[in-house]
Amino acid sequence: MTYADLTRAAHAAPNSLPMMLDDEKDFPAPNPCAAAVPTVPTLWTPARQPTRRYGSAPREAGAPAGGLSGARWRDFVTRLLPWAEQRFAKRVSNELLELYRTVSAKNACLRGRDLYRAIVMARERDDPKSADALLDRAEESYATWPTPRAVMFSDVVHYIAVSEFLASHAHGDAPWIKTDMRREVESRIPDNL
Repeated sequence: MTYADLTRAAHAAPNSLPMMLDDEKDFPAPNPCAAAVPTVPTLWTPARQPTRRYGSAPREAGAPAGGLSGARWRDFVTRLLPWAEQRFAKRVSNELLELYRTVSAKNACLRGRDLYRAIVMARERDDPKSADALLDRAEESYATWPTPRAVMFSDVVHYIAVSEFLASHAHGDAPWIKTDMRREVESRIPDNL
């Protein structure tokens, strides 16, 4: 009986086993789900022992057997996937750019910091004093180092995107941003604004 005969018999009657002759060691029972890839017999196979990672604590009572619980799982996924930060920065950039167009169309005489103050006041629904404080923080964060320069609209958008993301995602430990939000902001906001 050849290997082809054994394969045909196995496929013809899947619920019954084909009759094997003395040459079982030469032709093992075929697996119809496995690909026809030749295998090399090994003489020694190491036994896999379950090992405990260094520094890992034993599982707490009531913790899921699979690993991470709800908040820890969300933190783990957030660390691996910076797309949420990128999407947030893109959305804030688009909203502020649309607001820039609206406010600058209504107040054509406003330029620079005065225009940015009006935009921040329209977005945050704040008074001029708190809008100036936000603009000062944006200037301190992005426009004073490495060389001092005037604050730009992209600096304001970047500061608002980072601060709003940190405020909306503040759960558990101190939040961190894993992606470069400046790149997302600069891809949406023109340099001349």
